[in-house]
Amino acid sequence: MRSAFVLSALILTAACAPTPPPTLVPEPPPEASRLPVPTPRPAAVERPRDRAPVPEPRPTVKRVEPVDLDGLRGVSVSVLTRRFGAPEEIRDQPPGTVWVYRQDRCRVEVFLYPSVDVGVLTVLGATIDPPTLSDADHVGCRRDLASRPGAAQ
Repeated sequence: MRSAFVLSALILTAACAPTPPPTLVPEPPPEASRLPVPTPRPAAVERPRDRAPVPEPRPTVKRVEPVDLDGLRGVSVSVLTRRFGAPEEIRDQPPGTVWVYRQDRCRVEVFLYPSVDVGVLTVLGATIDPPTLSDADHVGCRRDLASRPGAAQ
């Protein structure tokens, strides 16, 4: 009898065990078959904001040395023109001429006189106007003269 009781308990327990509900697949509505299928998004798209910025190399700035005005003595007109280009103004000052190069903050006057040795106009000297410039502006003016656009370096 004991075995009949155990057997009936097993049958009842098995009957009470939960069974999974049947899987129902819903039928799509008839108009759903006419809709376009969405395009899937690419998996590995790299957007600009996801990337770390790449630093651009800084342009190298060529440091121009200021012109040594005393070093211009004895330079001919052709050398002067090759180094600094044509002047903005030429003044006659017999027996020579004065070439004027204008910069942002100053002007450089170059005095050319006939050379007895060579027979052509050469630099006798140069000055910077206005004479009240600070030392830093004086150096800047000579640097501007050395870096004039169109002048050969």
